[in-house]
Amino acid sequence: MTVLSVQLYSLRDAITPETADAVLDKLTAAGANAIEGFAPERFADWLPEALRRHGISSPSIHARIVDNDDLDALFAICKDFGTKTIFLPHYDPSAFASAEQLDILADKLNALVPVAEAAGFRIGYHNHDFEFKHEVNGTTGYEYLVSKLDDKVLLELDTFWAAFGGQDVPALLAKLGDRVTHLHIKDGRLDERADNVAVGTGELDVDSILEAGRDKVWVVEFDSCGTDVVQATVESLQYVAGKQA
Repeated sequence: MTVLSVQLYSLRDAITPETADAVLDKLTAAGANAIEGFAPERFADWLPEALRRHGISSPSIHARIVDNDDLDALFAICKDFGTKTIFLPHYDPSAFASAEQLDILADKLNALVPVAEAAGFRIGYHNHDFEFKHEVNGTTGYEYLVSKLDDKVLLELDTFWAAFGGQDVPALLAKLGDRVTHLHIKDGRLDERADNVAVGTGELDVDSILEAGRDKVWVVEFDSCGTDVVQATVESLQYVAGKQA
């Protein structure tokens, strides 16, 4: 079954222990069959059980795996969520202007591979736009980092932020190949920072990106939303689900 997920960050203000069942009912009816968690410790006391009530899990999660002093606690929480892959969601933007700093980040991620594998997880990196803003040794900071990573470090490409950072996303996907296992699918304006909009109603060439990333896990996300975020997520899921056939 193709995984169609929703990044929980989108719903950070909309989903609570009291609203979880109603929200999850709407998401699953619209085609979602997974949730991608974030800051899992914030939701650990109630969300895993809510997901189980709806027959879904959080196979991928965003969490601070680099410079984390208690990975055992994180791994225990992730297991309760049914997680298989843990993505580092953010790193110091200034590092992406420095080969030396990116070498340090790559070393940290590479060192985590066997630690995570021993606990039953894979790890990966999720981008924003700043990774593409600097040239490092003749390429973008993002591609320089990727060149230094162990092949076992997976990539979750945020397609909107990559485009916002000036990238031709289908071409970038072709270049990165199987290194990319997950796509963040969102939409909005590409000339200024603004609220995201329902997928298919903004400026991103979503259809070309989905076609280029047909073999990836698709994760709908809103960083911010000027309308009802649950309804906008439902509309986005319906649009994306229609492209899976």
